[in-house]
Amino acid sequence: MATERVTFQTRFDYVELNVDEAQEFRRRASETSGGGGLAEAIEAGIQSGGPVVIHDDHNPTALHILTTWIEDAGDDAVSSQLRQLRDTLAIDEEIDR
Repeated sequence: MATERVTFQTRFDYVELNVDEAQEFRRRASETSGGGGLAEAIEAGIQSGGPVVIHDDHNPTALHILTTWIEDAGDDAVSSQLRQLRDTLAIDEEIDR
C-alpha cells in the first residue's frame, strides 16, 4: 500500500481519511451508477499518495455515497473525518444551488 492516509480535496477544504475508509469509499463508488470516475480517482489517490480531487462532476455522487454510508452505519460507527468530508461536500453542493 502506498499510503496510510488519503487526502481528499474539495472546493474549499482538504480532508484526510485512513486508507481503509478510502478503500471502502472507492468500493462504494465503483458499485454506484455514475461513480466509476470517482472510484478511479480514489484508487489513484490511494496508490500515489496525491490528493483525490472531488470536482463538481463527482460531488453529487460522492455526497450521496457518503450520506448513505453514514446513515446506514450510524454516526458513531464512522470516523469524524468521514463525517467532515460529507459535511464539506454538502456545503459545496449548497453553494452550487
